Amino acid sequence: MRMEKGPNNFIYMDTIATARQFCDFIETASGDTGHKYLKNLQQQLLQLYQCGVQLPETDLKTTIENTAEIEAAFLKGVIDSLADRIIYTRFYAVVFDPSEETDKEVVIGDLLDDIADIYKDIKRFLLLWATGTEAAQVNACWDLKFLFVHHWGDHCANALYAIHYFLQKHPEQE
Repeated sequence: MRMEKGPNNFIYMDTIATARQFCDFIETASGDTGHKYLKNLQQQLLQLYQCGVQLPETDLKTTIENTAEIEAAFLKGVIDSLADRIIYTRFYAVVFDPSEETDKEVVIGDLLDDIADIYKDIKRFLLLWATGTEAAQVNACWDLKFLFVHHWGDHCANALYAIHYFLQKHPEQE
């Protein structure tokens, strides 16, 4: 095992396994919809969020831009399939930044946008990781932590918030 904050420590190995599981779940066109799908999605997001919280800071010695792209037709298919599975639970109300005391305006959140953005960030992490070089893997870990703090972590928290209420308040939409 390399240094504690390096890409081969246990936290990253667990995160990679969780990230792969999440992407497989999103990419698999299962027959689950409604309540059952939301419960499974909730579990996936909880595991992913827990991994994000535990990610350590990573020291970059070399910066490698993550140019990994998800093939457009494949991504469209994944998002279209996801949209079909959450059709009745897509939109929700939320305060954009609840930590901002002066801005309490309610906005409409979009669960499809949340999950698609999380998926794209996680999938691009896995694609960069898969290149196999230590420099690429360190950069992938740095990107993942940065994007958790500044992007996919927000989407994940909002999605969990929305799913919680969809499951508790609208169980008839199975």
